[in-house]
Amino acid sequence: MIIINGQTIDAPDNSVVSVIDGVVTINGKQVTESKQVKIEVVGSLISLSVKNGNAFVTGDCGSIKCEDDLVVKGNVTGDIESKGDVLVKGNVGGDVDAHGDVECQNVTGSVDANGDVVMKAK
Repeated sequence: MIIINGQTIDAPDNSVVSVIDGVVTINGKQVTESKQVKIEVVGSLISLSVKNGNAFVTGDCGSIKCEDDLVVKGNVTGDIESKGDVLVKGNVGGDVDAHGDVECQNVTGSVDANGDVVMKAK
């Protein structure tokens, strides 16, 4: 399930979600368009790409590209690229590249951040 600007949209687990300039696609199909997109993902995704917007993920994701801030309340099995801050409440299986601050539990790969890096291993 994905919540976009407060509207719930059904998206099966392991979907590929892309948000580019307000156009939201799930598994290659356009589902909505808005000038400003606030996206919240509940469940698991293969990948998430957000251009010109923040992302909030409750669940697990394969890889994430986000041009603004990113919050994940789950694990990321792949890489994270963000032009903003990154907060991951779980583990990251790949690399983290952020232009802002990074806060994660464990990161298997490398962390490259222009801001502060906080690792909270459990």
